[in-house]
Amino acid sequence: MSMNGTAGLAKVRAWVSRAVVRACAGVAVMGVGVGVGVGWGCGERGYSQETPEEVVRSAVLMIERGEAKRLGELMYGADVYERAFFRRVGSLLGSMQGLAEALARAFPREVEAAKEQAVARAARGARSGSAVSMLMSRTASGEQREAAMQTLMREVFADPFGWANEASSRVTFAPINEDLVAVMWDGKPVPPFGLTMRRSEGKWFVVAPTNIPFLVRYLPQTKEDWSLWASLVRLIDNAVVDLTGDVREGRVASFSDTGRKVGEKLFMPGALALVAVEKHYRLKFQRQREARSGASSPG
Repeated sequence: MSMNGTAGLAKVRAWVSRAVVRACAGVAVMGVGVGVGVGWGCGERGYSQETPEEVVRSAVLMIERGEAKRLGELMYGADVYERAFFRRVGSLLGSMQGLAEALARAFPREVEAAKEQAVARAARGARSGSAVSMLMSRTASGEQREAAMQTLMREVFADPFGWANEASSRVTFAPINEDLVAVMWDGKPVPPFGLTMRRSEGKWFVVAPTNIPFLVRYLPQTKEDWSLWASLVRLIDNAVVDLTGDVREGRVASFSDTGRKVGEKLFMPGALALVAVEKHYRLKFQRQREARSGASSPG
């Protein structure tokens, strides 16, 4: 292959990787509330969701017990399709917990350094939320998004539930009405897009943010939409599971190599997924335009 051809392929790979991770960031942000949302008590009693405060305490307990995969069960879902999506998100969170444990065993010094860097960033007010915002920004340059992506990956891979150690002292709630509260971190809305909890049938659930720039018009509404988003989550989940196996088998050279590895695993399925997403929404928006045109036409 010529140098121009090699460079062209590299550009295509970089574009697909950024596009996939940007889409994945949208999925992650929709599920970010999972990390703050499960009830209190375990064993035969199950996980209570009687108050927002118990939700936070139970999220910490689930993580401590290695049950992060169950966090998705208690996200708010308006119908069976939405609830199935969040169960899929829970599976991804469980896989992330397994990857973090494998990385900590394989690269203890590098992982600890990444955790310290995340703490330092948080102390400067530069939480991972700002990295997500940069990754999804329309105005950010390719270099800025790439740097944000690498920062986000390092912090998430090293310590996906690092917030749990501080949640009980830093999370509070601002009532909106008797069945809805805003989740606050250090007295401010949870970055980057805010987070709420709502009470439904006597239980409190975390509500995924719906005000995500760039993704607002793509928010799932139908069975087909939710299935498409669930397939994106499965794509990430499969990559994380494969990467965990590579780490355990010694096929990853260093902690810093994990970002490149997951990019490789996402490249081909990610490209196919992007084609499916583009086709689905192109046809959906076309049908919506035709419906509006028909409704506005004189009878």
